[in-house]
Amino acid sequence: MDRERLVQEALDLAYLKAIDSWREEHNDDALIKVLYDLVDRDHIPSMTVLAQFYQDGIGVVSSEAKAIDLYRKAADLGSDYAQGKLSSFN
Repeated sequence: MDRERLVQEALDLAYLKAIDSWREEHNDDALIKVLYDLVDRDHIPSMTVLAQFYQDGIGVVSSEAKAIDLYRKAADLGSDYAQGKLSSFN
């Protein structure tokens, strides 16, 4: 298995653990910190979840601008889902 694939699997695992922990403990701050760390590593699912949090004001102050920035970054990395979400802002 190549290094890039191993890194992606590690990021996915960190994401899934953070989501599971949030579902059990409802600790928004801890989840948001992990999501930001993963966004910095270009993890698309973290970008779209964090964007949705900003869109809905979940654990953060609602910010359409931040949601759009995160969706745009995910779309630029190839996320069709994020591209679709961006169209809802127009």
